[in-house]
Amino acid sequence: MEYVVIYEKGDSSYGTYVPDLPGCIAVGETLEEVQTLIDEAIEFHIEGLQEDGDPVPTPSLNLSTQCDIPFFGKHKIIETYVNEAYPVLFSCKDYANYLYLVTVGENDQYKTWLRVGISKERFNLIRSGGIDLRNAFTDTENGYLFQIRVPHDDPTQFSPEVIHPNEIPEDMLPFPGERLGLKTDILPALRSPQKEETSETIRIRGTLVGISLRDKTFQIETSDENYFKKDFFKGKITDAAFETEIVKNATVSKPYTAEIQGFAEIGETKDESNIKFRLLSLSQ
Repeated sequence: MEYVVIYEKGDSSYGTYVPDLPGCIAVGETLEEVQTLIDEAIEFHIEGLQEDGDPVPTPSLNLSTQCDIPFFGKHKIIETYVNEAYPVLFSCKDYANYLYLVTVGENDQYKTWLRVGISKERFNLIRSGGIDLRNAFTDTENGYLFQIRVPHDDPTQFSPEVIHPNEIPEDMLPFPGERLGLKTDILPALRSPQKEETSETIRIRGTLVGISLRDKTFQIETSDENYFKKDFFKGKITDAAFETEIVKNATVSKPYTAEIQGFAEIGETKDESNIKFRLLSLSQ
């Protein structure tokens, strides 16, 4: 039996839990350690249930079933990742075989569905941990997703609408950094990040064209000549930069001086397409 395991990287350790087995968790200093510990925890948890005469939950992952998404109709569920608590999370396809990732939440007034279209390549990345579950919704391939709210007092009056990722209710999103770790036909399961090979730090003057404090990402456009011969930079904001007031209060479309470091994972081709960037500091 294969249970869904969700991983989360902290500042100095990894945590993991099994949605189908409440209370089955593990924490380790490295990904490899926590993967071993959670395998042992699952085995120990099941043994405990059997010894107590309690039923062992059937893994939700491959439950073959259909769901009726309001407005969109019947979808065939491919895999269920979270089934025992809201928000529920699963992948599915419609009658035309288009793939979707769906989460379902509930409050006192509404049952809310979020449906985002995904390509086969993105589906594999989500399954294997290459894309975290939160970013699967907040960084969509086409820039939007569908939200359907169904009021409890009159389920026939549901209201489908197209929304942008920044409009997603916070309580509908997975926690930052949560990832699956399932094997795919073409990608390995979640594994430790490769070592990085960093370049020199550069300073550029440019216009801030995008910033997300939720995802800790930035985008800067510049006409400066620089080491990488690029005019557009985007990447992650470092923790140290994120804590500064100028970054917290940064305004899009204003000019800034940015201190940026480029890096490539060892083993990658070190051309411009594989160089990633992190923001070290921002000043005016």
